[in-house]
Amino acid sequence: EDLWVNGQFFSRVMKRVKDLDDAGFQHVQLTTAMTSAVFAPAGNAKPFMDDPKRALVNTFLQNVTTTLKDRWTFSWNIYPYFDPNLHLDGNGKTCSTALRTASDFSSSGYVPSILVAARERMAKLTGSSKDRMWVTETGWSSPKAKTLDTVVGWCKDWNSAEALRDYYEGFLAWDLDIGNGDVGPERVFFFSGRDTTNFGIREYFGLIPDCNSTQCKLNTSTCSGQSPAGGGSGSGSGSDEGGRGSGSGSGSGKGSGSDE
Repeated sequence: EDLWVNGQFFSRVMKRVKDLDDAGFQHVQLTTAMTSAVFAPAGNAKPFMDDPKRALVNTFLQNVTTTLKDRWTFSWNIYPYFDPNLHLDGNGKTCSTALRTASDFSSSGYVPSILVAARERMAKLTGSSKDRMWVTETGWSSPKAKTLDTVVGWCKDWNSAEALRDYYEGFLAWDLDIGNGDVGPERVFFFSGRDTTNFGIREYFGLIPDCNSTQCKLNTSTCSGQSPAGGGSGSGSGSDEGGRGSGSGSGSGKGSGSDE
């Protein structure tokens, strides 16, 4: 209750802003990463969740964008890997359709479609169609993440090195277009460069198992075909108030536009 109803989250954010400003970083962009779990249903009067029993996200975003204006960046963590709305094929065993859907980065694909929905809600909140937007995390786990509890997650191919390869390949080929005539993300970060331990739970989203590894997962005998090449290096971090928490670690990233 203190976090949301009494405005503690907003107060903490503004305290961090003051700390940065006092240290001479007045022009640094500010953000906190969220997921589509904070989207209000279509047709709702408010674009984002605003439930005192869960989270007053809409109130927080309204306050922080009004106060910080264009210094605030909307950041989204997007993981089709964890989506319970992706299902097994009709035979109840394979998941080829879900895999194609999840790894589709075309303008009508999975991640761009989430960003179109985010952009619509952002515009409803601020009145602008050009608010700065980042994807602070997206990625795929191989082998299976211990936190995955969806039905499609029991499909062997869902957690394969091939699935990781296809998702990463789609990410690298993405030109950040989200279709619908909307402004796409300025920055996107792939999670992650290496496997990590997050709150004591081992995660397998890395392109390599650990910092001592000399071979990419996509170059092992468990993954057939050619491994994708390219991509820049970068890092990203943030708190996730709408779903899965973000972990630490480096990842490949890319972006467009200016970075102030």
